[in-house]
Amino acid sequence: MNALLNEFLLSHQELPLDGVGVIRVASQPAQYDVAERAFVPPTAALSFEQLTADNAISMQPLVRFVAQQLQSTEEEAFEKVMLWQNETAQQLQQGDAVAIGAFGTLHQQDNQVVFLPATLQTGFESIAAERVIREGAVHQMVVGDVETNSTEMEAYYGQEEKATDRWWLLPVIVAAVAIALIIWAKFLR
Repeated sequence: MNALLNEFLLSHQELPLDGVGVIRVASQPAQYDVAERAFVPPTAALSFEQLTADNAISMQPLVRFVAQQLQSTEEEAFEKVMLWQNETAQQLQQGDAVAIGAFGTLHQQDNQVVFLPATLQTGFESIAAERVIREGAVHQMVVGDVETNSTEMEAYYGQEEKATDRWWLLPVIVAAVAIALIIWAKFLR
């Protein structure tokens, strides 16, 4: 039964335990850790929520899943699920810890059910991610709607810089004309 519960929890992201609570899987996608300069792999965290009248959950998806996997009727699957859950509830009332597949254990503490999750291994490690700048390397890029490469973009921006290097020419011409007018005005007096 534990293998079926593991599979159900992974595929449905929650496992209802009638009269006890719900185990949920919360996934966090891969992220970039700026301080460590590394990509951190996706993680999964398990949480347990005790059932109350406000947050009752349906057992029907679990029963259907078990019926499909065991190729039996829903009534037979319901009996198997309820038998497992009754045994689990009895073990908890007796103070025993109950293993929930490979995901952790349930035990009773101060009249409350406590879930101790196991650490989930994703099989991935963090990957170092530092910026690499290669001078003179040609790479493809998209600028607006146009696909181009770095060499063409350098040539494009290089032409613009040559055109803007002559900004000083106009002030020099104006200054030369002003000096010529001043000199001409002094010689005419």
